[in-house]
Amino acid sequence: MATTREADECRCSSSRTAPIASATIHVRDSKRPHGPRLAVTRTAWTGFVGAAARMS
Repeated sequence: MATTREADECRCSSSRTAPIASATIHVRDSKRPHGPRLAVTRTAWTGFVGAAARMS
């Protein structure tokens, strides 16, 4: 599981890969572990992370 945090504003999220057979990445707000979750394909996640890295 990977967790990211912006210390100044305390915005946190967690992501994890489902079992090896799955091609799904699950993302949630780590402050609300039982709240809604987002499930995306590995391809979509890779695209999102790449775009976010280029923006920083």
